[in-house]
Amino acid sequence: MPSVRDLTDPYRSTFVTVPSAGEGVCDVCHGPTTRRSDGTFWPTCWSCGETTKRVDHPVRLIVPVSLTHTAESQWYAVLKEYKAEWQSSDVRARYRQRIAAMLARFLISEGHDGCIGAAAGDEWDAIAVVPSTRRSGARHPLEEAIQVAPPRLREQLETLLEPGPGTIGRNSPAEDGYRALPAANGRRVLLVDDTLAGGAHLQSAATALVAGGADVIAAVVLGRVVDTSDDRYPEKREFWERQHRTRFDFSRCCLEE
Repeated sequence: MPSVRDLTDPYRSTFVTVPSAGEGVCDVCHGPTTRRSDGTFWPTCWSCGETTKRVDHPVRLIVPVSLTHTAESQWYAVLKEYKAEWQSSDVRARYRQRIAAMLARFLISEGHDGCIGAAAGDEWDAIAVVPSTRRSGARHPLEEAIQVAPPRLREQLETLLEPGPGTIGRNSPAEDGYRALPAANGRRVLLVDDTLAGGAHLQSAATALVAGGADVIAAVVLGRVVDTSDDRYPEKREFWERQHRTRFDFSRCCLEE
């Protein structure tokens, strides 16, 4: 039976270091920010600024495991194809195993659950996956991935959310995009999602959980997507290339200085 290290060490080159918050780095999601007219950087990226102000209970402690890029990242391909219906079941199962190992290594083996708990000032007693709005009634593939993770991780997994009537759009969360299930009441929750681009689904999920009586401790995302396609913002390309050159270290968390 391969260990989490066996399943993650060979792919170190596919992961990209997530920086700590600071100049040019969003203080919410740790993605790139853009420059103001005076040349200084905004402290928060545009997407996080939009999504956090549109819901009553946003989560502001977001911890990506790795950066990723739609066109230049093998990790992005894994995070998309592990749930792609056109992909073979063997490939999806293999990718789910890698995702489970990466999450287990980050949170448990490397002890970053402690970093997150210290930053939040509390610990979680349940892990919830952000549901898909396209798979109503079906178990999310990320839940299936966590089911093959080590016991300490999978035993915390609970289904606490379901799709709601609201429409979630790009950078446009909805207060009723999800509904919290009765089991969410009174729980301290770590939200987990596979990718974060704009954050609308993540923030919709967080606000639904809080409305349902839960306390959202933090959110962990396996890949924070960096979009470098807009030539008006060369700082995003500079951000990606700088981080891509930084050797990825499993022992490092973006919450550490």
